[in-house]
Amino acid sequence: MQNLKFNVQGMSCGSCGKKINNSLHQIDNTMEIEVNVGEGIVKVAYDENRASIEQMIQAITSLGYTVVDNNN
Repeated sequence: MQNLKFNVQGMSCGSCGKKINNSLHQIDNTMEIEVNVGEGIVKVAYDENRASIEQMIQAITSLGYTVVDNNN
């Protein structure tokens, strides 16, 4: 499992976090996802053989949020 943290702009409520969580799970339902709306952070533990960083960024941005940074 790889660990990744995204800094995401535009999240304002628990519903935002749930949308992101659901969208990421559509890529790979085995991901461990932690969304902190207040801090604007999405942490993901994922299998790099099942999901790519590009897929995750696309899943978040397709919902209207902005990924401003990602790092391990």
